[in-house]
Amino acid sequence: YANSAAMDSEHAYWEQWNAAALADQVRLPEDQAQADSFTLADTDTVVVKLTKEETERLLKQAHRAYNTEVNDLLLTALGMMLYTWTGHERSLIHL
Repeated sequence: YANSAAMDSEHAYWEQWNAAALADQVRLPEDQAQADSFTLADTDTVVVKLTKEETERLLKQAHRAYNTEVNDLLLTALGMMLYTWTGHERSLIHL
């Protein structure tokens, strides 16, 4: 269907949208300049665990307030974190 004639008018719209999004694109901040010599020692791991009760509330209750899916909440949290980190109100996230 995506390659059908019925979608020809949609194609131009999405190409324009994509070009505008790419023009607005800002690189994420980096802690240090890119180097060819990064190793495992240069990385760190952060682990956050939800309790059983928190997980149940997230999966079964939290999304009901706005009639959304859990993925919507997680994407919103990601967007909020990116805004806090970068100061940019818009982020392009390819799913």
